[in-house]
Amino acid sequence: RGPHLSRDGFAERWLQIHAPKAAVFPGLRGYMLGFSVEPGEPAADGIAQLWFDSRAACQSSYASDIGREGSADAKAHLARRDHLLASEHWRRSGDSPSESSCKLVVGAKRPVGTDRAGFVAWFRDEALTEFCNESGAGNVRVSLDEAGQMLNSGTAGVLDLVEGEAVLDA
Repeated sequence: RGPHLSRDGFAERWLQIHAPKAAVFPGLRGYMLGFSVEPGEPAADGIAQLWFDSRAACQSSYASDIGREGSADAKAHLARRDHLLASEHWRRSGDSPSESSCKLVVGAKRPVGTDRAGFVAWFRDEALTEFCNESGAGNVRVSLDEAGQMLNSGTAGVLDLVEGEAVLDA
């Protein structure tokens, strides 16, 4: 959130003003908002997840007039915004995650010198399985940046996917 907003003011603004703008992005298949429950000043006040059919469809949506308007609105009220353009993998063995009122979101960056493909394979196949076994978690969703493509959510100019290093890999 930007410094001009309290945590409650941020949540209210996001839900009442920004969310309706984002909810009509072209090609949007799903939209979820979550707010930090950590006391004090959390590393992030909230998280938004937007589902599209492909990376290209996501970028096209952000490049539309509606997407540019939504990006401009977000930038005006956020101190920081990081994107992770990722695929999604589910491991399910328990109750529906919608029955839970709290979600743990963990961001991961691969170690320096580790290639993306190796890290993604390890995270998806080994780390996720170990986490499920050790924690007893029945439902785990992992999002992975397999392509090294980042969303360009500018408000002007040509908006295409860009190659590069995102803040997170998973």
